[in-house]
Amino acid sequence: MLKNKKGITSPAMVLMVLLTLLLISFSLYNFVTSEKVYLKIKKAGEINEVYYKESIARFYLMQAAESALIESYSEVLSSRDYIEGQIYPNEDIEFSKLKKEIDSAFAGRVSEKIKEKFSETDFEEEYLKDLKEKIINGKFKIEKNKDVVKLKIDSIDISSDSNAKKEIAVSYYPYIEITLRLSRVGLADFYDIYTAKEGCKEQANSEDTVEKTESCFRDSLENFDIHAIEKAHPVTSEKYILVRLETKKEYLVDGEFRKISTEFVI
Repeated sequence: MLKNKKGITSPAMVLMVLLTLLLISFSLYNFVTSEKVYLKIKKAGEINEVYYKESIARFYLMQAAESALIESYSEVLSSRDYIEGQIYPNEDIEFSKLKKEIDSAFAGRVSEKIKEKFSETDFEEEYLKDLKEKIINGKFKIEKNKDVVKLKIDSIDISSDSNAKKEIAVSYYPYIEITLRLSRVGLADFYDIYTAKEGCKEQANSEDTVEKTESCFRDSLENFDIHAIEKAHPVTSEKYILVRLETKKEYLVDGEFRKISTEFVI
């Protein structure tokens, strides 16, 4: 028991001890109940081990998700697979509207690429092997809502290393969510591209058409360089504006760094 110099227990010190014990109890309760943690505790210093392993798992998930996102975006943009509209005889395509269910289709493409990336990676640690198995078997979700893409995975088995010298056994099954934004990696959501196109259509019918069209798109899509040219329809000879978007940044796609581009008729 804590005593003051007179050998009598100090009320203030007793209160401090009680508050300290209460804080420790609350912290342990919060750890146990918030993340599906099952503990046999004799020595609490080992808890950091599972948090360290979780951070490693997050790192691999983030790397795979961002790489899959960029590769999928490059494929969709370059193939113009986000566009619904008339294709001209010279292969130019009129951007009439966004393809239906573009977000879910894109999420599915990202999901498959993440599976590929984990299947090509070998791990020695058991918890990373468990993560790989869950990814390959599709036990995770990719959700896209315009600019935001999320990877969600639950119940990864992250346990502390056990041996005779250790006095604690920790089994940890965290829920992990990775959030990416197209705009933060230098890209733009398909809906934002469509909105820019709709807002800039009027410029195609004005004087100084090309210059005004480029200026309008630059104001809306700051992550892209804009190039517009006036062309004639190969059959009707009717004039139209072809807009080319090209990312300002270069990305690692198929083993080489390059910019991502797309083009369409407005």
